[in-house]
Amino acid sequence: MLTLADQTLKLCEESGERLRMAISFKLYGVACLQLGRYLEADGFFHQGLSLCLELGDRRNAGAMFSNSAKAPA
Repeated sequence: MLTLADQTLKLCEESGERLRMAISFKLYGVACLQLGRYLEADGFFHQGLSLCLELGDRRNAGAMFSNSAKAPA
């Protein structure tokens, strides 16, 4: 899944698709959560959240915010 996230992020950067870049950060974050890499996941969610807020995408911003800092207790 990390390979897919890397590929999509690179394509979005090349094409200037900033909203899709944010979604790629979400994909990275989810992949890292699945691997137990919680701090790394949180960083990706924060990058995506920043882009979503900048672009006015409240729906994905909510998802990013909800997913950040989701390490199990």
